[in-house]
Amino acid sequence: PKPGLVDKGNAGAHNDMDWHAFAASTDAIVPHLRKMAEKGWDWEGAGEELFAALRPMGAAAEKAMFRATGNVNTHKGIIFSLGLVTSFTLWLLARTGTVDSEKTLATIAEAVTPLLERDFAKIDPYHPHTHGEILYVQHGCRGIRGEAMDGFPAVRDIALPALRKFREEGRPDNEAYIQTLLLLLAQVEDTNILSRSDAETLQQAQQDAKAVLEKGGAFTPEGIQAVWDLNEKFVKQNISPGGCADLLILAIFLEKMEELVK
Repeated sequence: PKPGLVDKGNAGAHNDMDWHAFAASTDAIVPHLRKMAEKGWDWEGAGEELFAALRPMGAAAEKAMFRATGNVNTHKGIIFSLGLVTSFTLWLLARTGTVDSEKTLATIAEAVTPLLERDFAKIDPYHPHTHGEILYVQHGCRGIRGEAMDGFPAVRDIALPALRKFREEGRPDNEAYIQTLLLLLAQVEDTNILSRSDAETLQQAQQDAKAVLEKGGAFTPEGIQAVWDLNEKFVKQNISPGGCADLLILAIFLEKMEELVK
């Protein structure tokens, strides 16, 4: 169970998508993510130039996603962030022969900041166009672009250390992923929640996640029941922590790459 999010059991707080839409979207965008990874593997220029080269590839992936889902945005955020992480992971792997997740995230921050700062400077404060621009104008939230500029601190400091620890403890993947999602939800300013509701709702969602963790989260029967209860609450309140879900995906990718390349 993923509170408020689409899974095989239910569609969470979404009435325009379900698990089948996510499966179709995944099938549509994975070839594009693979091309971004290959672009990184073969890249011989600077990081900032690699980011510039990835942008039209991301736009092509978005078009494929919208075609597959009938114009439903299932994966727009992850196309941007996982495109970056896969490409830069492979770029550094080709150059060093190792996977250093912290180095990868720091390299991404350095590469994307100049271009993204220019993007933010171009936003018209009187006529913001996208959800992200509206949040930036109203609340100063930079969303997933800000996460990238900062080197994905929630991945680096929360999700990755948690997944590494849970693997060492021998936790099943599904339980480890639910627990990590709860840890992110308790601490991250999820702009997906913010855009669908308000700051007060976001704070309450964070408190709710902390309460579930105090019951053991995914690692106790009481905690798992609390996760199911939280899903019901999020569905009723139209809360979907999609930002945290994207951060979890990045951490899963990096942790799996660390296991593959030792």
